[in-house]
Amino acid sequence: MPLLERDAFVDRLFGVEAVADDGPELPREAVGYLPCPVGTLLAAIALARIGPADVFLDVGSGAGRAAMVIHLCTGAKVVGVEVQPHLVREAEQLGRRLGRALEWVEGDAVESIDRVTAPTVVFLYCPFSSERAEAFLERVRRLPRLRPLRVCSVDLPLSSAWLIKTAAVDGLAVFEER
Repeated sequence: MPLLERDAFVDRLFGVEAVADDGPELPREAVGYLPCPVGTLLAAIALARIGPADVFLDVGSGAGRAAMVIHLCTGAKVVGVEVQPHLVREAEQLGRRLGRALEWVEGDAVESIDRVTAPTVVFLYCPFSSERAEAFLERVRRLPRLRPLRVCSVDLPLSSAWLIKTAAVDGLAVFEER
């Protein structure tokens, strides 16, 4: 399928229509809802080697589109964290329409990360500023886990000393623990 048609195709397949505007709960330093391109998600799957044994954490998961693509393509368990309640409801509705019960955490990612169990892949599609990303990643670093962590960052530069960049393509960078 031509690259420029993938996103519209997935939206039609998922029954996704226009998403409501961002609400007042969106922090000032956060980025509003912006669906991640399917091509970027497919690149993340390949470069971060995401598979059915993974727990994929989608930070700023919005209406659940990226989380659902990752789950359907890989079989990974997916947890979405989203601060805007109306987007969490839309993500839950998407799961019901597609017969998939993914896990959604409503709240600020920095403050809610302790409610997520053992992620193996963290996906950041520019959900907030670099400073907040670093604060978030420091909290992620302290989470207990069974396997080394991979972090996928899209258009968000990261400089955590405990991560090393292992791959990059078209704004997507994949990091692994040192």
